[in-house]
Amino acid sequence: MVLMEMSALQIPGSANQYDSVLHAFYKISKNEGLKGLYKGLILRLIMYMSQGSLFFASYEFFKRTFSLEASHPIDLCIQDNDENVEE
Repeated sequence: MVLMEMSALQIPGSANQYDSVLHAFYKISKNEGLKGLYKGLILRLIMYMSQGSLFFASYEFFKRTFSLEASHPIDLCIQDNDENVEE
């Protein structure tokens, strides 16, 4: 049943297009040249760079916002009790 589902997801006519990854590289480079192997690379790099920069820029903000180590009322009560015990 899994094979039937997988074959249903494939593009029609592409099931026997390539035998292996190396065969795909060979056939693409033969038909489209070396440029064919890099088709879409620029857009993919732009996507990864924008995703990476957004993650880098927002990580510390969200880390501080949703941190579990923030001062909670219970933590403040424990600190107040510790100070009273020392006096």
